Amino acid sequence: MEKRIKPKADFSLTLGCIPAMLRAAKNVLSEKQYKELCNEVNKADGYLEQKRINIQLC
Repeated sequence: MEKRIKPKADFSLTLGCIPAMLRAAKNVLSEKQYKELCNEVNKADGYLEQKRINIQLC
């Protein structure tokens, strides 16, 4: 019986932790873009708005 290897997917932008989303975004964005993203997230009202900004800008 063979063991199946499940592919690993990066769900960090779709799961719930805003800091994890920002850490994942840091690897993809330039320093300037990352700082702008952090500022927008800090200004946003509520979790859903913060998540929307993260996903939209990445």
